[in-house]
Amino acid sequence: MSYEAELAGRYAGARKRLGMIAPPKAKVAVKPRAPRIPESALAPWPEHEPIPSYRTILREVAAKHNTTVAAIIGGSHARSIMPARRQAAARMYLELGMSLTSIGERMNRDHTTILHMLRKAAVEVPELAALIEQRRMMADAERELKQSEAMRYCRMGLSRNEIARLTDLNPRIVTTIMASVREAQQ
Repeated sequence: MSYEAELAGRYAGARKRLGMIAPPKAKVAVKPRAPRIPESALAPWPEHEPIPSYRTILREVAAKHNTTVAAIIGGSHARSIMPARRQAAARMYLELGMSLTSIGERMNRDHTTILHMLRKAAVEVPELAALIEQRRMMADAERELKQSEAMRYCRMGLSRNEIARLTDLNPRIVTTIMASVREAQQ
């Protein structure tokens, strides 16, 4: 008797003792569906032109300003590098729609530093100034909406952590909102 046949016999005996008649069927793997890309994500770019990555933008800006990518994302404060750094941040913001935080992560900077760069670059590029203002207004409106939702949940009697989870706000901010609601009720 071969080793495989002996093993099959042992497993059959164990299944019989455990009350299992047939060996369990293997689960069939379900093929995952391909993610659906929304039409709006592809709309601004013609089909023949690939969407640039942040690395491509950094390389193009470095070549244009006769410097290196390492110098752009490095820690130097040389005046010759600053225009290249501003242009790279502005292009990432305009062309890729990246957030200040994600641009900062890729350029080894804080998001406030990136905002300062964009404001300085906006003097040269008027559409950048309009986009910065538009995104700021949208963020303000979203924040006000979240705070009004938090106030409504507070009046409903939900806990601080429940409100933070539902509104995606920091629990500390929820605490101050709850205090203002309690103050207004008194």
